[in-house]
Amino acid sequence: MVRRILIAVAVAAFSGLWVTPSMAQTREATKEVEKAESVEAQMAVARQLKSDVRGLKGIARLEQMAAAADAFQAVARYWPKEKEVVAEACFRRGEVLRSIGEAGAARGAFEEVVAVGQKGGEFRVRAYLELGHLCRRAFEHQDALAYYKKARECKKVSLRYNNDGREWITRLSLDIFAWKEARLAAQDWEKHAEGPVEEVKARDHQILALLGAGDWRKAEKELEKLRKSMRRMASAPTREGGQLKKALAEMKAPKAIELARTNGR
Repeated sequence: MVRRILIAVAVAAFSGLWVTPSMAQTREATKEVEKAESVEAQMAVARQLKSDVRGLKGIARLEQMAAAADAFQAVARYWPKEKEVVAEACFRRGEVLRSIGEAGAARGAFEEVVAVGQKGGEFRVRAYLELGHLCRRAFEHQDALAYYKKARECKKVSLRYNNDGREWITRLSLDIFAWKEARLAAQDWEKHAEGPVEEVKARDHQILALLGAGDWRKAEKELEKLRKSMRRMASAPTREGGQLKKALAEMKAPKAIELARTNGR
């Protein structure tokens, strides 16, 4: 089976085309993963197979990724009672599948994480974010927003993951022209910001939402207010000051306001 795949890819390459065999095709040729002596050992095997992908290209890389995906799946098959380890194994499998463009299979793996992972578990909230990204890329916007909201609402997890959910709710709402929802989400993001740099990002998106809704005057006032409130901290000769100065310089709102002025609003 692998030989037929290799020949097909070689023919396609020399004919000026590139055909990537699916994971399903490649998986047919992979060997059955043996059960290890412990769940830790099973995970170690899978992690090593994934690590061995580095430096590989083409078919060799695809075959190694298939082997890694199967090894992570074996963790769930052989050690189903080890819920949190299984949750990580399913998550890692989803990462592998996503990285080679198998969006549907990756989605299934991340859904398994949600099913087996405990509430408050790191991999469950991360799976919500991954599912949100997959739905967003597939233009399934409402499903994506639902997953991002689940990530935002997860309890007993790092605030970073909650705020990733808040950020993506904001960004996606802007992308689909849901200006009110975007502004509310950005305000919530600002409220939970982990420092001034993140606060700047959240307030920048609030201003973009105001612009999108046509409230130009308020957008300009909010931009000036933001700059004034951050001026002293951004001018400090410290690492944090430099990061804040950079965040202010990278804001999107000033250019958007200038463009609006140029076009006569």
